[in-house]
Amino acid sequence: MTATLGSVQHTLYPFGWQPGDEVKARGKDQQQVATLLHDAASDTTHNFVVYSPVSDAGNFSMGFGVLYPYLAAVLRVLDALDTVPDKVRIAIDKRNEIEGEQLGIAARILNSYLKSATGKSVIFMLRTADSKEELGLQFSDFVAHSALAFDQPALAGFGIQRLADIGSALGDELMMYSMIGLQKYLLDDHAAVTDSHQYRSPLLVAADRLFRLTSKAVSLREIPAEALAQAKLVLNQLLQVAPSSVSGGINNMPFQNWYDMVARSAAFLHYTDESLPNAEIDPDAMQIANDALNNIANLLASAK
Repeated sequence: MTATLGSVQHTLYPFGWQPGDEVKARGKDQQQVATLLHDAASDTTHNFVVYSPVSDAGNFSMGFGVLYPYLAAVLRVLDALDTVPDKVRIAIDKRNEIEGEQLGIAARILNSYLKSATGKSVIFMLRTADSKEELGLQFSDFVAHSALAFDQPALAGFGIQRLADIGSALGDELMMYSMIGLQKYLLDDHAAVTDSHQYRSPLLVAADRLFRLTSKAVSLREIPAEALAQAKLVLNQLLQVAPSSVSGGINNMPFQNWYDMVARSAAFLHYTDESLPNAEIDPDAMQIANDALNNIANLLASAK
């Protein structure tokens, strides 16, 4: 993907790209779009387009009908690959309807569905991102636009494969209803292990969730190494937004293993909504923390 994005950056931003710069496919001359896609084509990357309608089944909970098209498209793409990877990272353009907790459960839905279908356990890591900050999402906008603007031979010339529409293939309906069952099962499981204590502060909400996840981790024998790195990422983001009177003491605590992660997250919970000193919460830092929490939850779900 590095080579592809390098070509995209050079074509869209010949004087250099910085986060915050954004060019959309809409309104562009068809020849301009064709030139960009041709220049970005690479033998080392795979680009797919899939049409997936929003589900009107009415059986999804917590807005999972919004996420279903994304999950169905991911499964269609994986089915088109020669080999299924061990780990899949997915960035979705930020939408108000998609919340962090949904992404964590969506990752487990994909893991459970694929494991039951193929026997292989794949780690999925989902996050939302602002297309102004992600060149890859800007490129995906042009790839999606191409499916409406060009025919199959032209797409093939750009290195883009158009897959069968979701809902058109045998088994698609079964896939949807399997996901409905999985999301209801996982939501029930999630509710059973959720602490009844409710915090208002986003910092304490994240610290509380990290405490529960790290407490689970210390009871497991085999944990993907990346889970600990994600836990450290969460703590670093929380320390960034915490008042100095809170972060000062926590910064002096050990920071090496899962027991240290439990202790640090518990240190945040020494405070309540009432006793936590006022501080301006950086939404970007909290978004990074919540995405990492979802990644930890998915990584631990596949651990032993």
